[in-house]
Amino acid sequence: MKGNTPNAIILAAGVGERAAPLTYETPKGLLKVFGTPMIERQIKQLLEKGISEIIVVVGYMKERFDYLIDKYGVELVNNPEYATKNNFVSAYYARERLGSSYLLMSDNYMTENIFSAEETVSWFSCPFYSGKTDEWVVKEEKDGVILEISICGENCYAVQGPAYFSQDFSDCYKVLLEEYYDRPESNDYYWEHILKDELNRLPPMYVKDTTGIVHEFEDLDELRRFDTSYFEETNNLIMQTISNVFKCSQGDVSGISVIKNGMSNRSFKFCLGDKSYVIKIPKADSGKPDNRRTEKEAYTAPAPYHLTDEVLYFDGESGIKISKFIDDCHDSGP
Repeated sequence: MKGNTPNAIILAAGVGERAAPLTYETPKGLLKVFGTPMIERQIKQLLEKGISEIIVVVGYMKERFDYLIDKYGVELVNNPEYATKNNFVSAYYARERLGSSYLLMSDNYMTENIFSAEETVSWFSCPFYSGKTDEWVVKEEKDGVILEISICGENCYAVQGPAYFSQDFSDCYKVLLEEYYDRPESNDYYWEHILKDELNRLPPMYVKDTTGIVHEFEDLDELRRFDTSYFEETNNLIMQTISNVFKCSQGDVSGISVIKNGMSNRSFKFCLGDKSYVIKIPKADSGKPDNRRTEKEAYTAPAPYHLTDEVLYFDGESGIKISKFIDDCHDSGP
């Protein structure tokens, strides 16, 4: 770190599965909001405050982030375990860079610049939720110190967005990262799990009220509600395929939910009006075109006998298949 100015560590290694199908083609942090990739907006906000030491932890489609090195002077750190462990492991691979540090998720969008070249206490971005919420909520003292983090609450603050670690906080947190790395149950942990479970072993962390400032988008529907341009154009080939097949606008496609992300295929359910469909997309390395054409023939031949799901579209070159969604179905495997 340069002088006493904080550095910034941006976690960008994850697949962002719930934002399918956008993240099948683009890492979530590189999705554009109002024309700018979310991670670039964060980097620009940091640079505006004189925070020039920026580390981006990458994994999924990591080559897509290379341009940030020349454009903004960031450093990339690889997380080789992004596909098998949750994002706490991204913090683990960047642990030696933790000091006076901001810790960010690449897919958050801040309407205002909440960073500073000087910080006095550790804090976590916390918007206030009126009514009930399923978010990770906090119980705090009158002075704003976080006493407890739990799941679900009502009329309270919830952790969401960036955090700032003081040097003392980072020193303690790094020890915990190394402890948790060797625990099998931690494979599914977010970096916040350690904070939630170990507050008593960490220096004080304060609530930073970011109500209305920090936004996160779990899926395409949430993104559309914030940036309405996604109703008309997603710049996504899979969404364009659906639009072409059904002769509808991309905005008509809603209710996307991932069904399967297997070794060779990805599948998700989507809705058009009151009807539901399933699309299967082979992964790039899942097979040769000849195999896909054979698979198409395997579905086409028995179609008159209604022995398979009702296939509406099958591209023998790409292997993309769209069929009607069947409620209450299950795998009849061995």
